[in-house]
Amino acid sequence: MNESRIVILGAGYAGIRLARRLLAEKQYDRLTLIDQNDHHTLITNLHEVASGRVEPQTLEIPLDHILEHARVERIRDRIRSIDLESRILTGESGSYPYDQLIIASGAVPFFYGVPGAQEHSLTLNTMKDALSIRQWLRQNPDGRIVLCGAGLTGVELAADLKAMAPNLAVTLVEARDNILPDLPLPVQEKVRRKLERRGIRLMTAARVTEVCESGVRLEGCPEAELQADLVVWTSGNRAAFRLDAPQGEAAEPILDDALRLRSHPEVCAVGDGGDPDWACVENGLQSADLVAKNLLTGEGDIHSYQPSRRGLMISLGPSDGVTTTRIPLSGWPAVVLKFLVDLYYVFSVGGLGSAANYFTGHLVRPAHGRTLTGRLLSSRGQRFWLLPLRLYLGGLWFLEAWKKVIGPAQFAKAVSARDYLTVGSDSWLRPGNLQVPFAWLRDVDAVSSATMAGTNGPVLEELPVWYEALMRTIMPTPALGAFFQSLLVWAEFAVGVGLILGLAVFLSALLSFALTVNFFLSGVAGWQLLWILPASLALLGGAGRIMGLDAWLIPWIHRQLKIDSL
Repeated sequence: MNESRIVILGAGYAGIRLARRLLAEKQYDRLTLIDQNDHHTLITNLHEVASGRVEPQTLEIPLDHILEHARVERIRDRIRSIDLESRILTGESGSYPYDQLIIASGAVPFFYGVPGAQEHSLTLNTMKDALSIRQWLRQNPDGRIVLCGAGLTGVELAADLKAMAPNLAVTLVEARDNILPDLPLPVQEKVRRKLERRGIRLMTAARVTEVCESGVRLEGCPEAELQADLVVWTSGNRAAFRLDAPQGEAAEPILDDALRLRSHPEVCAVGDGGDPDWACVENGLQSADLVAKNLLTGEGDIHSYQPSRRGLMISLGPSDGVTTTRIPLSGWPAVVLKFLVDLYYVFSVGGLGSAANYFTGHLVRPAHGRTLTGRLLSSRGQRFWLLPLRLYLGGLWFLEAWKKVIGPAQFAKAVSARDYLTVGSDSWLRPGNLQVPFAWLRDVDAVSSATMAGTNGPVLEELPVWYEALMRTIMPTPALGAFFQSLLVWAEFAVGVGLILGLAVFLSALLSFALTVNFFLSGVAGWQLLWILPASLALLGGAGRIMGLDAWLIPWIHRQLKIDSL
């Protein structure tokens, strides 16, 4: 076990990837991860919080969910300086020595010395920045906003703001000749058309010379001054720690091909901390993989960084987007692809609980009901009116199960309470009393089958070929048929009790749906039972929380799986 003190500075995409890679190989005795937050933030999606589309917690994954490992020392601190000679990090709360340092602290806004830019504009680099824009937007939905810089951040923020606040006057200013200047011209033109159709004003070849309280001053365009209620600086970034770079210059650390600091090879920089000009998740993950490989193989076999640019996924609001992947997508398909990729990432680092939180935050409980499916999956309503349906359906299943327990004939002739508690000779639980309606097991003459079919007869007169083949495989003998017959009775009991008590209603309703489908396929259910299918689906939406035990069970499950409360 290697006892070197490895310190990872930053819990962004690159820092988390690197820590998980090193821990998976179990070569290092202990890792230290330092970050000013106790969670990992999906910073590439901050525009969704800024516009008010999703809640902040949707994009935050607690570090406890990601690095549940005894060999990881997690320190919450803001690092102020790095002493390369002494190999010590100094933060607001303490000092931390290291043998190997990986700088994964990301990038911070760079203002290019533009007067007033830092003082009179907001940025979109942290969750705090996103919440500041969100608060302004709530107070000024009809205001004027100018975004300085039409790279990915500026374009995505402009599209989201306009989607969430249609009356907002949005102007996107870019010093170069077109928006998204680092992307191919066809992509630039496609995105331009989409933004202009929404009423977003695009000003290219317009350089911002000053930012003031009333707006921005420009050079290179007819308008010398642009009035704004809010200015957001989305123009450029620099590495958070510019080692070996003079103050005031937009320079990244001086790195070799292996992303090591040339003057101090025990220090590496990954992600935006090494190359802020390629600020994307792909850069963070690939550079972290390289540094992890070099640390694990040792000095004898150092690999060079050869990134593979597989394309970008550009969000243009809740239901529009563009990709530059191998198969270019536009519109809703691009949004779906980006959502699935993000969901997979969240699941891979945070587990099922974090993935469920991300999924519900985007599709079930978004801040303003705007999702990639529009408003179709985000409606919120009172669950109280599902209570009568739940109790009625639960009672029906319980009664059906009890008929089978005491026997359909005994149930039909019962008068007193004693009769209803007396098990008859045709009980489905009595050995040798096989009632399943399959010809290869018995003669089809079941009283219960006729009862379920009703006066109009069964929906299916004959078993579907595939269903019969499946049943013959599952129940080839009367003994197995009797076993599954008993299992059916207890399944009906479980559904009835679960729905009546409001216990695990999601599973109970799912089983109710499955059992009903099975009855239709086996030819023992008539059309009068068709209503059970939509009723079962309706109960999947949290019906157990109203006067049910799910009010306690579901929060407990969420705590165990570390899912944010719904």
